[in-house]
Amino acid sequence: MRKSLSLKPREILAVRLEEDRVVLEPVPVEVYTEERMGEFPEASPATLEEISTFRKGCGLE
Repeated sequence: MRKSLSLKPREILAVRLEEDRVVLEPVPVEVYTEERMGEFPEASPATLEEISTFRKGCGLE
């Protein structure tokens, strides 16, 4: 199915109903670099401890 829709591996799809049909659309996803992730603590109202806990929970630390 992915091949027939020209989808790349791991590309995420949104599914929506439009009248009597199902519509699949690729969803743009940003892959964060370490540099980009370093910007988040400065822009976030969360504490560094909260951010660290979140990163550990996501397997990023």
